[in-house]
Amino acid sequence: MRTTLFLISATVLACPAIAQPANDDCANAQPLPVNQPGQCPGLGLSGDNFDGTQSGLPSCVGTSTFFKDVWYSFNSDANTEITVDVVFFTIDEWGIEVLDGCSGTSLFCDSASNSQYVVSVAPGTDHLIRFFTNNSTGSGGLFTICLSGNNIVSACDGGDILTDQGFSLVNVCQDGTADVIGFGSSTTSSEAFIFALTDYGGRIETMFIDPLDFDTMAVGEYRVYGVSYNGTLVGADPGEDILMVTSTGTCVDISNDGARIFVDLCAVVEGPSGNTEWTVMNSTDRSFGIVAPIGLTNVRLTLVDAAGRAVTTSRAFFVRGVPTLVNFNAAPGAYRVLLQWATGQHVLPVVLR
Repeated sequence: MRTTLFLISATVLACPAIAQPANDDCANAQPLPVNQPGQCPGLGLSGDNFDGTQSGLPSCVGTSTFFKDVWYSFNSDANTEITVDVVFFTIDEWGIEVLDGCSGTSLFCDSASNSQYVVSVAPGTDHLIRFFTNNSTGSGGLFTICLSGNNIVSACDGGDILTDQGFSLVNVCQDGTADVIGFGSSTTSSEAFIFALTDYGGRIETMFIDPLDFDTMAVGEYRVYGVSYNGTLVGADPGEDILMVTSTGTCVDISNDGARIFVDLCAVVEGPSGNTEWTVMNSTDRSFGIVAPIGLTNVRLTLVDAAGRAVTTSRAFFVRGVPTLVNFNAAPGAYRVLLQWATGQHVLPVVLR
């Protein structure tokens, strides 16, 4: 008898614990997006209530059975109706209940295993969905759930901006040869979209859709932002601040950061002395000395890798003919250093060892 008990205990201890779904309880309801009309069930999110437990009884069922449920939350936004689309895989005998809060008022309940439910809701209100299975006549399992509203809700997204070659920073040599650059955005919005070219300070140069030829532009640093909007843009004029752009519609969104384009002179920029010689003295500890032909203050140095990406920046001042030690914390390799000051700029090749 003792041996038998021991074997039973060992078997029980070896069984893995059943893991309930993360959204098994109302307090841990999984947020669901409310999609645009017609986007469901294609944008459905996967669910699984096979190991769900019961959190009280739905208001539209009897009390003599056991139900497995999982919980979801959503905000109705501008909608007065929410359509719930369900695609079943291994689940059967399911239903849904919509409530205004945990242990709150039941606003809708249907225990029939439908592929679609239409629920009347108050706009701009948080709701909860209990998705449940009758465990006496069916079983929990895999499904997808997708919510869509009855109104088109504007959703602007400026996205992230890169060049059509996938770069966030490009250096252009102003030499009379066209340097045409196109841009792309990661936006997920279906609203209108346009690019904005600004100077380094964010003042708009032009709004554009087609690629631009940067060889025709003045020497300097530019940014390209994405602007997603509906209605008509307001304040999107040359000289205006890109961050102050609005629209007559319901939304406008500007990308968080713009792609950076440096337009350089191919020839060396001469200082007042007419001396155009710059000297780089590489060392072996990722630092190097730069000798300037003129005295310069508040010089911005940008370390640019072979792909044209800015690796890091720093500032320095130069005394004519005296080496200034520059230290960049970057991997060994060949780079360019773009030096910019109030009245000019210069590019130097450097090697970090």
